[in-house]
Amino acid sequence: MSRPDDEAVPPMSSVFHLFMPLLLLVGAATPYGLQAQAEPGPPVWNVVEGSQLDVLTRRSGLLSFFGHDHLVRAERFQGTIAWDAARPERASVHLVIEAAGVRVLTSADSSDLATIQRDMELKVLRPEQFPTIEFRSETIEPREDGVRVRGALTLVGVTRPVVVDVTVAEAEPGRLRATGVFEARLSDYGIDPPSAVAGTVKVRDEITFRFDVQAERAPG
Repeated sequence: MSRPDDEAVPPMSSVFHLFMPLLLLVGAATPYGLQAQAEPGPPVWNVVEGSQLDVLTRRSGLLSFFGHDHLVRAERFQGTIAWDAARPERASVHLVIEAAGVRVLTSADSSDLATIQRDMELKVLRPEQFPTIEFRSETIEPREDGVRVRGALTLVGVTRPVVVDVTVAEAEPGRLRATGVFEARLSDYGIDPPSAVAGTVKVRDEITFRFDVQAERAPG
């Protein structure tokens, strides 16, 4: 004769079906190390000395032929590039430029150069208030001759989208080179283009960025 308690014990098959959903849930939450490893990101490259970032400003206005185009260079900047030539769409770029390290290289004469440098610092870049200029990529689109980078450029505290076509090449083992040109408008960043000679000569709203970035592969 069976004991009364035996009737309260469910069959093993019922117990198995009862706990199956729980077992599946636990399996889905298995720690990362016990499951297949996630795909590693692309190698990281650090921007190094020898990189160059120039900005070309042009004159406009009634007496623009008396004015001069100016070449401005960022002398101090750093950044990283995540890049795998086999998977360019997974790339990313982050550059930080020191505003205080931006210098005017070409002008009419040495005295004019000093004046333009001062005006650029006081009226345009204001490095004490905005110490850095920053670019950060958002999406990368492979192209036949390189990649199209869509990202955000932050200048004097204002961030605007930019699109840059970039040519990338591994110049030598462990060293990467990225070159390109793109344009931006000063007015998009709330900057009124500087003028001179009672407004008859002024800087165009459009400025051209030209870069030649060198990077070395990070260890690891």
